[in-house]
Amino acid sequence: MTVVLLLTAGASPLLFAQDNPAPPPAAPPAATQPSSGPSPRIEVSEPEISFGTVWQGEPLKHDITLKNSGVATLKILDVSASCGCTRGELGKNELAPGESTSFSISVDSLKRKGDLETYVSVKSNDPANFDLRVKVKAFIKPVFDITPSASLAFGRVGTSDNHVANAEITSFSETPVELKLGELKDGDNFDVSLEEVEKGKRWKVIARTKPPMKVGFLRSTAIIKTGHDKMPELQIPISCSVAARVTFSPTVLYVAPSVKNRTDNFVRVQFSASQPLNIKEVKVTGDAGFAEKVTTEVVPLTRKPTGQTFITQMIRVKMPDDVEVPEAGAAIEILTDDAEFARISIPVQKAPVTARKVVPRTLPLTSQAATGPVPPAGAIVPAGQQRPGGGE
Repeated sequence: MTVVLLLTAGASPLLFAQDNPAPPPAAPPAATQPSSGPSPRIEVSEPEISFGTVWQGEPLKHDITLKNSGVATLKILDVSASCGCTRGELGKNELAPGESTSFSISVDSLKRKGDLETYVSVKSNDPANFDLRVKVKAFIKPVFDITPSASLAFGRVGTSDNHVANAEITSFSETPVELKLGELKDGDNFDVSLEEVEKGKRWKVIARTKPPMKVGFLRSTAIIKTGHDKMPELQIPISCSVAARVTFSPTVLYVAPSVKNRTDNFVRVQFSASQPLNIKEVKVTGDAGFAEKVTTEVVPLTRKPTGQTFITQMIRVKMPDDVEVPEAGAAIEILTDDAEFARISIPVQKAPVTARKVVPRTLPLTSQAATGPVPPAGAIVPAGQQRPGGGE
């Protein structure tokens, strides 16, 4: 009978597990503490496995032997690995004295490149070596490399913005290869093209947004067919976060009742750099007592926005300490030269009052029983007399 144990990944991310040092072995469980009676003893035929230099995507597998050289039954309690790319297949998980079993260790090199150093941990009931570790090493040569990033992310864009992003694919194959653009998953929002830069060696992937786009997070995946036996296709994620052409915040301006040293409020208007707008005027509406006390100022931009997809314009709203929002309400009206957003209205309302719940302090029942009833809060306690529980 063959028992298959899948090696579980550690807490490290898949692509960077080799960068994290192996944690020290934990203390053995109580069941495996050294005893004076007969005990098992685990031995491994190879404490370190080196696959040498291999191509990315090449299957890596090596068989080792586990042996019980003790005088009691050896029980394999757990098998794990420091990397999710590693998998093991164990012949048996219980070995009689003198018995051996095969243990196959394999590594998925498809999503790895460069130096790989990981380990396989075999926990057993051997009190002297309850956490046996087998080191696994390799240097994985990439078949293809994508720069500057393996994904094309546009970041934050407007619904009608046209943007271009590109990446370069380099082949390290010993023979020329031919790349072809495959399907584009969920490709309604992007156009993708593939251009050969150096025959059989380098290509450029170009992605373009396709406006108009819906507000939200959009993603797609470009499939590149390589024809290479070790890595037959490349997948390049494409994404962007689409925001409305004009946004503002807050959507409601809440004002607290009369306070001392009131701080200024700010309204933020954000608009697409490809379709900018100009703020012509800011008005305060409401009864005369409120509108005359409140002043506004369009804050000048401190630097010229270059290379930005969105521009943020701040509006300062100054209110005196004794200002009160009228019962009928008020508003900040922002007038612009944009036909679609000619008037932006932000309601001004009284800030809701949050009641503070006072939790009465009570003494444990044992204290009350021992010292009598507790005087009500605020009661005067005669001099020399203590409140129950020792309080004055």
